[in-house]
Amino acid sequence: MALKGKRKSRLLEALERLEPHDHLCLVHESHEEQLAAIIPFIRIGLERGEKCIYIADSNTTDSVLTAMRQRDMKVDAEIESGALSVLTEQDSYLKQGGFVPDRMIEFLSAATTDALNNGFKTLRVAGEMTWIINHEPSVEVLIEYEAKLNHFFAEYACLAMCQYDRHGFTAEALIDIIRVHPLVFYSNTVCRNFYYVPPDELLEQEAQKGSAGLEREKLDSVLAERERKYRALFDESKDGILESTVNGRIIDINPAGIEMLGYSSKDEVMKLVSARELCKKPEDYDRYFRLLSRKGFVKNYEMYLLRKDGKPVVVGITSNAVFDREGKAVSSRGIMRDMTSQRLLENQLFESQKMEAAGQLSAGVAHDFNNFLTAIDGYIDLAALVLPPESPAVEDLREARASCDRAALLARQLLLFGHQEYVEMVPVNLNQMISDFLKVFGRLIGSNYVVQTDLDEDLDPINADMGHIDQVLMNLVINARDATPGGGVIKISSRNILIDQGLKKTMARKPGSYVCIEVRDWGTGMDDETIAQIFKPFFSMKAKGKGTGLGLSVVSGIMKQHSGWIDVVSAPGTGSTFQLYFPATDAL
Repeated sequence: MALKGKRKSRLLEALERLEPHDHLCLVHESHEEQLAAIIPFIRIGLERGEKCIYIADSNTTDSVLTAMRQRDMKVDAEIESGALSVLTEQDSYLKQGGFVPDRMIEFLSAATTDALNNGFKTLRVAGEMTWIINHEPSVEVLIEYEAKLNHFFAEYACLAMCQYDRHGFTAEALIDIIRVHPLVFYSNTVCRNFYYVPPDELLEQEAQKGSAGLEREKLDSVLAERERKYRALFDESKDGILESTVNGRIIDINPAGIEMLGYSSKDEVMKLVSARELCKKPEDYDRYFRLLSRKGFVKNYEMYLLRKDGKPVVVGITSNAVFDREGKAVSSRGIMRDMTSQRLLENQLFESQKMEAAGQLSAGVAHDFNNFLTAIDGYIDLAALVLPPESPAVEDLREARASCDRAALLARQLLLFGHQEYVEMVPVNLNQMISDFLKVFGRLIGSNYVVQTDLDEDLDPINADMGHIDQVLMNLVINARDATPGGGVIKISSRNILIDQGLKKTMARKPGSYVCIEVRDWGTGMDDETIAQIFKPFFSMKAKGKGTGLGLSVVSGIMKQHSGWIDVVSAPGTGSTFQLYFPATDAL
């Protein structure tokens, strides 16, 4: 198995440090892990001019030869030259019948002598012990064999790698086997065995079995405690923890992660085909894993995931990649932190700052605009004084003044939007204000429209800025007119309303006495999606150039200044009703 980058150099450097007389143990989890170690082990020996023998199980001989060829080793030429021999257990361990340690030592002794006589520097042996699973020799025989190998290597110019399948032996057997090897593979390198015990000691049955049993019991206790602490940290973490493979298969997830994603159990999450299904955009998972593979880790990587109910959740992921023996990322283990509320607050702050800047800009423009309008109004007045009443230019001046009035209205909306206009709260009667408004501004509505009123005679007073109330009525009436192209009826109503504890549950408002003003039309109406946006600044349903998009935003701002609120009832084709609620007052 080809190794890349630092992982490759680390293993090769360790293997290149091996010398004659070294006795090495490899306990492997898989055939791929086994090949990743033995192929460079054999390659180095051939490059150094050593005689190499590989003893393979009958079932793996072909796969070993194929793997060597795939890694550009000239296997056939090396075998033909005698530099490499690939044997089976029948050719070596069991050549003279059943497995007898002394016979195997004799075989290795003869092979070493033959190698030196044929000009090779030393003998290098890699032997599989997989065949033992079927032949079932006792652990004592294996320990005896490994013990005699240590004596053999001390005398002969030979080095060897003994290979054991992790899944073919009991943990107790592997512990004893590892302990009699001076060198072991660990974490992709070769280490001196800290727990090495001279094999002769282990062969003293009674004493050593008791000692090994105590050591194993102690080791099991330590491992169990570590596992308990890990599971506690995993299960009790308030952040989500997720482990998944490169293709998205979910390996594990903790309770916080399950809750974050809106699922009811771990089994429910594990049934997902891939972790990619959790992503709002599945390609984000691929992009995340490419970055993880390249750097080996990611920190605070933001990704939009989807809860079970379809709602998005923003998570910040900090994770590490898990690499295989080739140095390729195969899975990730990461912590997910819910960033949804934080991002929402940041967006709200950004929108607030943006609107504050827009308000300051609009207010500044409105002030300068008013100065220009004052001059224009003055010149219109001067021109009107010198023109005879029958002059055709008089009508032009009236249109110019009407345009100035509309421009002044826009300037006032800009000042209101920027919160730059002075607010003077006084007790007022809304019925009187509605009547005065229609007398003054009725001409703005047009002759094709009829304004009906239904005003409560005993309407309570409110505290309000009279100019702002005029602005609210004007914006709502003009919007009603524009929503009914060609003409129609616009109705303005007023009434007192008491919000008690029972009504509070349906209206979600503070109990108390209120005055409600309704402006209703029977025009085009709006759907729910449009209603959700109409109070946003610069949002307009009118054609381009026909509206500023500030009218309803200004109305909303005025209602907040008056501690009131607006409800909208509308549907496409049925018209719209705007209900304005003002807190009532006792004094007028």
